[in-house]
Amino acid sequence: MTAMSHFAIHIDNLRGLRQLRWSPSGVCLLVGANGAGKSTVLLVLKMLRAAVDRGLAEAVQLTLGGAHALKHRDALEDEPITIAVELDGLRWAVQLTPRGASVDYLTTESLHDGDRVVFHRDALGAFAFGAHRLKAGEQLGLRTILDSQFESPEVERIAAFLRRISVYHDPDLYGLRGGSNTAQTRHLHSRGGNALTMLRQWQQRRPDRHRYELVLSGLRAAFPGLVEDLDFIEAGQTLAAQIYRPGVEAPDPLGFEANGVLAMLVNLCDLAAADDGGIVAIDEPETALHPFAVRAFARHADRLARNRDVRVMLATHSTVLLDHFDATPGQVYVLDRERWPGPTRLTDLKNAEWLRQFRLGSLYSEGQIANNDSRG
Repeated sequence: MTAMSHFAIHIDNLRGLRQLRWSPSGVCLLVGANGAGKSTVLLVLKMLRAAVDRGLAEAVQLTLGGAHALKHRDALEDEPITIAVELDGLRWAVQLTPRGASVDYLTTESLHDGDRVVFHRDALGAFAFGAHRLKAGEQLGLRTILDSQFESPEVERIAAFLRRISVYHDPDLYGLRGGSNTAQTRHLHSRGGNALTMLRQWQQRRPDRHRYELVLSGLRAAFPGLVEDLDFIEAGQTLAAQIYRPGVEAPDPLGFEANGVLAMLVNLCDLAAADDGGIVAIDEPETALHPFAVRAFARHADRLARNRDVRVMLATHSTVLLDHFDATPGQVYVLDRERWPGPTRLTDLKNAEWLRQFRLGSLYSEGQIANNDSRG
């Protein structure tokens, strides 16, 4: 397996994030007190993914709720809101300039390949792509070049990487009980409402069968004796699911199962939907899950990251998930409102030898790391 590419995200002056510098790899946890900015980090990733196809202004409106309080309270007037993505030797950066309900689509944006400028666009509309001068429109400069007659491997690589970012949060368990819309099969939705439709598609398409098998094996591991297999029933444009239990011939409707079963199914679909070499970020995957199921989920996340070169980023308050990282505390990152740039690798905050004496979950619950007083 090839080595994982270098990836880093930089965020300056956005909401509660004064200065973020993060280069996650493999499976990693993002922990911190309430209000530290964990969810904001994930929403920024979601916004970047949407901006490639929808434009910056619409993406900010859809994912961040618009421009209200968009700039960090401590940022000076002349300090811009900036987001940058590094991928190996490439660095793409864009500024967010609040305007009205969202942000201005005409903004400073650039892509560098080492010291070479691939393209640069400024807030006045000047747009230079090598020797070419392009017209700045409502789309990102990345998208403008992709849609042009010109070719740029650097632009294509950054855009393809951003499109492989998937962010999931607030699973709609109530809606899922009623089934999924059969027409919604292109991408797994951020709240998992079309999870059953995606599952059936993965089951039926040989190239995607491994995705279906990941979900089914995860359900079996999390709920031994409860889940053996799945089946689907279609009525109009609604697709429902049934669960077969070990040794029982008649299935039970998935909609009658406990919240934990549905939550685990959505979490596993989040993992299974990830593209090779991409990013999957999940906000509080422990919600509604028994600790045994949380550990099963963590093991499947490890397997996905290892086998398919996927970065799995989990924002969490779960002591059970933290315990899973007892042997690899360097994969835990702490976000602190008073410590910038962040997040800080746990092994840079606490001595590794000292950490080995404790369960990480106990340290977290006792306020020794990432506590509400910002002294962890």
